[in-house]
Amino acid sequence: MNVQPDIQAWLLLGYIMFILINGVDLWITKVILDAPEGKEWNPVMRWIHKKLGMYGMGIIKSIVLFWLGLTYYVGAMDMFTIYYLNFMFATVLYFMYRDAVKAGLKDKLNPINMFIKA
Repeated sequence: MNVQPDIQAWLLLGYIMFILINGVDLWITKVILDAPEGKEWNPVMRWIHKKLGMYGMGIIKSIVLFWLGLTYYVGAMDMFTIYYLNFMFATVLYFMYRDAVKAGLKDKLNPINMFIKA
């Protein structure tokens, strides 16, 4: 890799943030889709969920994360791209969280609650 060390660290941070944001996205999506009135708004992911369930959605996320990890490894990742993607995904997560809370799913959004018996 012929990227400067400081830039490399910022790219790695951006990639790690992207992984975390995608994990949170998958979790919130699961909570929303488990609700009786839950709906996936992305038509491609809705089709994948209909055909393969959450497992299929996880596979698609894994492919995207692998692809971005590969671009990081070979030095083809651009700082603007990774932070732009993080910003866009974080914005989507904000609205997903807000809608889930409005739908009364706030308690289910806390991952600790899945280990506590009610």
